[in-house]
Amino acid sequence: NYGGAIFRKFDANKPNTTGGTFNMYGGVIKNNTAKNGGAFFSTTGGTVNLEGGTISGNKATMNSKDAGGGAIYMRGCGTITISGSARLTGNTASRWGGAICLRKDSNQQTTLNMTGGTLSGNKANSEGGAVHVTDANCTFNLSGGKLTGNTSGDGGAVYLNQEPSILNMTGGEISGNTATGSGGGVYIYRSGSVCDLSNGTISGNTAVGNGGGIYVNPSNNGQ
Repeated sequence: NYGGAIFRKFDANKPNTTGGTFNMYGGVIKNNTAKNGGAFFSTTGGTVNLEGGTISGNKATMNSKDAGGGAIYMRGCGTITISGSARLTGNTASRWGGAICLRKDSNQQTTLNMTGGTLSGNKANSEGGAVHVTDANCTFNLSGGKLTGNTSGDGGAVYLNQEPSILNMTGGEISGNTATGSGGGVYIYRSGSVCDLSNGTISGNTAVGNGGGIYVNPSNNGQ
């Protein structure tokens, strides 16, 4: 069901416990399959530190609401940090987040910090080819590294869903991603969704619909 390679479960006697740490410095995690979190799933947050190695070819197969995370599905009060030479490549999700899906529980915040590494060639059949920032108070801080060659229906690289879901981009690169719908690079869905850009590059992305670089859903007032 959850976490094709690694599964972090809450203690039944301590349902609000947050914890558990997974550090990856090298090696390969590949070709695993689960309904959610093709390689890694956490029901209780905790920490994922990816400094090296490759997570590739993993699949999240469920296609219902809130499903996804071709490589990583983080739920609860969790933090993911991608740095150095870490690579998440060629992972797929039948619904959301070809590489990573960020969720929350009990109004706790989940954060993805990317200072290096690469998210490339990942695919979500619905939204967020590389990263799906699903719930309110979930944040993607991008200051380095590359999101490149990812594909999705909407949001070829990043999809901001609930409000406030946030992308803070102070560096790094979002390039060469493709949406068969709208938002080749970034799709901003809700009124309280915020894409805050102060540095970095968004270039060479393609949308079959609207917004090759960034698309703001006109039904709402995303920023």
